[in-house]
Amino acid sequence: MTSFPEMCQRIVDTGDSDFLKSHLDSPDPRERMFAILVVQRLKLYQYVPQLRNFLKSSFDGDIADSIVALSTLEDREAYPEIIKFASYPNPEVRSTVPFAIRKLGGEADRAILIRLSRDGDYDTRLNALDVLKFLDEALLQ
Repeated sequence: MTSFPEMCQRIVDTGDSDFLKSHLDSPDPRERMFAILVVQRLKLYQYVPQLRNFLKSSFDGDIADSIVALSTLEDREAYPEIIKFASYPNPEVRSTVPFAIRKLGGEADRAILIRLSRDGDYDTRLNALDVLKFLDEALLQ
């Protein structure tokens, strides 16, 4: 299996899109995770449609990684689908929604953040509170 740094370096050095696509399509969740991170880190916008497809995945890790990547890439088109994950059963996925709100949403999503700040999952609560603080600080400036 190719490591994340190796994958990044190969894409940077060669621009080998078939290599990256094969990892995005891999049956191995770890390879998909690395490929999603490469897309995010290198800002490879041409893979946004494939990242959107991961939002329909049966593997929660793909969903969580794609939410973060799509948010980092500021894909506003995916935001209505992403925000639905605020009620997702798996906290690994729910905890990524505040990051998406910070990057793509904003003040209009305060009620969702308040609900997530009371979530049973510590990371989800912490992430929601962090974004609420960010929004409050932005209002004070």
